Amino acid sequence: MGAVTLAQVRKMVPGIHVSRGRETTILRPQPTDVQYEARQYSDNFTEGRGTKKRPFTYLSAAPVSAHYAVIDLWLKFRSRANKKMRVFIEVNDWILQVESSGVRAEDGQFTRFIYND
Repeated sequence: MGAVTLAQVRKMVPGIHVSRGRETTILRPQPTDVQYEARQYSDNFTEGRGTKKRPFTYLSAAPVSAHYAVIDLWLKFRSRANKKMRVFIEVNDWILQVESSGVRAEDGQFTRFIYND
């Protein structure tokens, strides 16, 4: 699959597994996200270094769901992730490791976003 868009990934991923300690949940898309999928909210609105201590995140609260935010940040930073450098994002206190085809929660569970990378 070539370059994917936020709208395409949102449609392919009905839920994203996240965890923190013993707490787990599934982030789901929200109907209001549709109005923001024409552009990536993360453009010019992120901070962090991509490390586990300083993950990439939005600069301020965003009018989008956590589901949208994870996919948005993953799209923006997935090209930086490789075997030598682990990249992390943070959404609503959930920290996820970015991989080329999806994200890995703290408990190690992987949510795949794309299949032909």
